[in-house]
Amino acid sequence: MIALLNGHSLTKAARFRAESFALNLTERGSTATITVGPAVPDITVDDWLLDEDEPGAGIVWRVKAIDTQYDTETRTIQLEHVINSLRHKLMFGEVTPKTITGNNSATTCTAQQAINYILSRQSDWTLGQFDYGSVTNPYNFNGEDLFSAIETVSSSLDGCWWSYDMSVYPFVLKITQRATAVSTELRLNRNIQTARMTIDESRMYTRLYPIGKNNLHIDGDCVSMNTDIYGIKEKTETDQSKGTKAELLRWAQEKIKNHCEPSVTVTVTALDLSEATGESIDHITIGAMCRMPLAKYNTTVQEIITKISYQNKLQDPYRATVTMANIREDVASIINNLIKSGGGGGRAAAKNDEEKHAWIIEENDH
Repeated sequence: MIALLNGHSLTKAARFRAESFALNLTERGSTATITVGPAVPDITVDDWLLDEDEPGAGIVWRVKAIDTQYDTETRTIQLEHVINSLRHKLMFGEVTPKTITGNNSATTCTAQQAINYILSRQSDWTLGQFDYGSVTNPYNFNGEDLFSAIETVSSSLDGCWWSYDMSVYPFVLKITQRATAVSTELRLNRNIQTARMTIDESRMYTRLYPIGKNNLHIDGDCVSMNTDIYGIKEKTETDQSKGTKAELLRWAQEKIKNHCEPSVTVTVTALDLSEATGESIDHITIGAMCRMPLAKYNTTVQEIITKISYQNKLQDPYRATVTMANIREDVASIINNLIKSGGGGGRAAAKNDEEKHAWIIEENDH
């Protein structure tokens, strides 16, 4: 069931069933599409809806667009996660650490102070758990919407993850460290139907030349990592907030650590078997650390689920397309094992010459 909420609150004005429900769950702005018939209550753009069923339970949606077919009285309604409501409110003028802290001599502020200041510009959201209270930065915003401002702060935090408590109002935004313990497992002979792994080198570099304030350089000019594995791939980046060589070096070391390997994205079509098995390890949820053993390729993929899509959760509620991304553990070993396995029977093969690092694992490869 879907509940139409009474104004911008959690009280329910009406409940109804949709005819179809496509769902696309992501960390920072899930979307959905529902179709409804003539018996459904009047729904208008900017109304809030609550999905009461799994998957997607607890998400409050904002109505973004409505397409009405008058001969059949069918409406197709585009929904977005209500976190997107933060895009509709602006931070007017320049906001600096002085503004955020109320201290005219402040040149930096903590990330938590910045987030609290941003959320104080509206009334629908408050900050809950925040794992980065000691991080400081010379945050500066000038005309951004609130959502973009929070993303700016998030980009300065290592391994952060957004999650939500929508059982209370105002809603609670949590910014925490990404999960490290495995809570979900996908297997080719159990709940996976198809699997695809894409390895992308377009954003990686193995040598970084950092530049700080007033053209500041570090001793030796650069930091390097994994040049023995991937060769020399150079890049220059500037951060005007780094005023000492020590600060610049720490920043450069963190940057290259996060970019010195290819990015790996795994997309699988899988079934959420948790209702049938009663096992939590079978439950597919956004943000869960997922393990996918590939025994025939002598490797295991292990990373956070970043996206879950359901083509129609009403007709096929347990069939999902699951995306895991940003694999950090021994990427070189994964690549080498896939290449070696691809030579014996073609189980893992490059898609084509243009996409040299995309491997297909066939549906019947169990």
